[in-house]
Amino acid sequence: MEDCTLQVSTNGYYLDLDSSLSEQRDDLESFYEDVTNGKKPILILRTLLSVRVHCILEASETLRLRSFRDSKTQNPQKLQRL
Repeated sequence: MEDCTLQVSTNGYYLDLDSSLSEQRDDLESFYEDVTNGKKPILILRTLLSVRVHCILEASETLRLRSFRDSKTQNPQKLQRL
């Protein structure tokens, strides 16, 4: 499957689909602890990653522009020096 990944619900870690679970054992410690303690850990299949990444980048850009706009209105002298 393309444009998807698995996320461990316990810690939010995203698995590397090109590596085995045993290769990622350190990163999956809480997952294995849940299994040992009789809990049912959850793996979440995340699809449409490009859409998710685009939304994150768009939100980040919006925040950056808002921060720039706010700093410009608070310190107009700084803008003139640039």
